[in-house]
Amino acid sequence: MAENFELLNALLQKLAIVVMGPDSINNLKVPEGYFISFCTPGIAVDQADFDFGFVAPGANQTSAAADFASVANTVPPPQGRWMASDNKLDDVYAMILRDSLFPTVQLSVQEKKSLQAARDLLIHDIQTIDPATGGVVTRPADTPLFEAYKEREAIYLNAAADYRSLQVNLLYSDDPKAKTEWALKGPIFEKRVRAAYNSWVPVKDQVEKALAIIDTIGARGPELYWSGLKQRFERSKFSTPEGDQYYLTKYFPGKFWDDAHKGGWLKFTFGYNEVHQINESSSMNVGGGGSVSVGLWSIGASASYAEQREFFKADIANTALQVSLTVVPIRRSWFDASILKSRGWKFDPNINQNVLSDGGTPPKGLLPAYATAMILARDLKLSTDMSSEQNEHVATQFSASGSVGWGPFSVRGNYSRNTDRRTHDFVKNAAGLEAPGMQIIGYMCEYVGKLPNPDNNLNWGQ
Repeated sequence: MAENFELLNALLQKLAIVVMGPDSINNLKVPEGYFISFCTPGIAVDQADFDFGFVAPGANQTSAAADFASVANTVPPPQGRWMASDNKLDDVYAMILRDSLFPTVQLSVQEKKSLQAARDLLIHDIQTIDPATGGVVTRPADTPLFEAYKEREAIYLNAAADYRSLQVNLLYSDDPKAKTEWALKGPIFEKRVRAAYNSWVPVKDQVEKALAIIDTIGARGPELYWSGLKQRFERSKFSTPEGDQYYLTKYFPGKFWDDAHKGGWLKFTFGYNEVHQINESSSMNVGGGGSVSVGLWSIGASASYAEQREFFKADIANTALQVSLTVVPIRRSWFDASILKSRGWKFDPNINQNVLSDGGTPPKGLLPAYATAMILARDLKLSTDMSSEQNEHVATQFSASGSVGWGPFSVRGNYSRNTDRRTHDFVKNAAGLEAPGMQIIGYMCEYVGKLPNPDNNLNWGQ
């Protein structure tokens, strides 16, 4: 009989294969340096938590925008489960921009033009109203080309995940419906993947050519380039009515939860009988390489996600689940990820001696990785015997608990820092539990490598 940690590991492995596995249709491998950091449990969210302006949130939207920025910019651990923390990407990025030294670099006229053209292809400045002051301010914003790039990326990622879901069900499930679905839907889903990828490629080529120019020239550390980054970062700062500062962070596609985007949600299933087949054949990078060896049930006293939790073993015999999933890329107009790979800067040793990442396995430091996309779930149906002694014992604590989770899923909880604002909850029945609300169950993340990692061959003037 499988243990709780075996079932959880198999579940996370299958989720990882579906949302981040290779694309056999377009012959694309899993990108190097990527992993999934799963929340255990998920973070309960509502559409209102995402419903804010992408250029300038309205006065009544700033709290939602600030809350989302806080969660999306939390630095993920390189191993184990994702946890709320005060270690934020924007704080580390601000430190890099503030405390760095650069080599002496002279750019040619053509290099300056190429760098500016690449920047203008992705980011442009706009005039908008500051919700805090009511005055006109200049903000950086994504160009229509870059927005199309991220929108089409999201469509492709979810089309590919939908196809992989059919594939893994065929491989690991003994449900006869899996073969029928593959025969009926496989060719249709394959066409969707090809169409989505072919639609993405034209803008992908333009955007990635511009990014390559920025990477190449920026890697040499010209101060001209960095002065533009500092200005962009400073212009991206917003304030809530309470005076809290945040950097506007977005996602694609906009309003991913509405009827217009329902095709971007895929059906995911998992059953107890798949545990050993998946664990014996899959080696996806889940949680940065660490598995969670705790009970499946988790309980917290309040509705807030950011708290200490107790974990309890679950009776998992004949357990099965069904849930809808979608992948939502994160976009930060204020953040240039190329400087995390650049060897054209280092910290001033008189000011800062921090190691952001030692490049180890797993890496250690203030910024071992950062989140590039969210994995969201909704309409969870968990089939499990709630009348068994083990599950019934845990269930007696539900009524006094503000937050309840099962593996990577939240069945009761809250997302916002305003923890009295809203919660989501479950319905218990003879077959198990149902939790229809949306939740973030994990993040697609990228390791940053050794950081800082200055090139000693550059002219540091020493």
